[in-house]
Amino acid sequence: MTERERERRIRRIAVALSSERSDAPVLETIAQLASEMAAEITGVFVEDVDLLRLAQLPFAREVSLLTSAERPLESAELERQLRVQAAAVQRALASSAERAGVSWTFSVRRGPFATQLLEATLDVDLTVLGASRRELPHGELHARTRIAWQSAAARNPVVIVYDGSDASARALKIAVRLARGSARPLTVLLAVRRVEEVEAVRARAQAFLGGEPALYRRIPGSELHDVLRAARGESAGILVLGAGEALLAPEIIKQLREELPCAALLVR
Repeated sequence: MTERERERRIRRIAVALSSERSDAPVLETIAQLASEMAAEITGVFVEDVDLLRLAQLPFAREVSLLTSAERPLESAELERQLRVQAAAVQRALASSAERAGVSWTFSVRRGPFATQLLEATLDVDLTVLGASRRELPHGELHARTRIAWQSAAARNPVVIVYDGSDASARALKIAVRLARGSARPLTVLLAVRRVEEVEAVRARAQAFLGGEPALYRRIPGSELHDVLRAARGESAGILVLGAGEALLAPEIIKQLREELPCAALLVR
């Protein structure tokens, strides 16, 4: 399969949206990628049913990030906040897409996050997940920290997991485009269990890259915990993964949502 044939597969890019502030830098990068590949962006905002159920419990509380004050978590207020949040991320998506000159759609879904996202992305070629909320600075008191964090993250490498499979080869092509377009360095994680196979897998990756500069690291396997640990160790700005059936499972999507150290692109 030629490079052009692989790239023709990328026609729809889905982005799981959650926060205008944290999603904005990723949206700019993805919009540029979509423009280069003549792809459409589909924004998906999931109203997580687990959170909504929590708000119905009598002991549920919310804590202000600004003052640390507590108050009851009320269903009506949570519904209002979700509507405001959805409108904000839709505006951010529209702004990024229109600047890049790409078409876009937006939908709001309600249910378990992983299940709803997978249902919404059945016919897309690439799915984008944002970093875990625990990885991001929040609150007005941390505005300067957040700006500094975003500035530093914009220079962090594109990290791709390559194991020699067709899925990882497709992901590698996308990773190269991202690195070029965002002026980031490229790091290739060679997911190889046996040390004696490293050079052969590295040679295949280098052949795909065609002389593109990259830093190569070996990780002992492609298990998710190995990948996430390595991504943190490399201070990844964007993580790119070939998305086989095992990765596109609700429990894996849930784990990614909770533990991702950076934005991730799942390439089918």
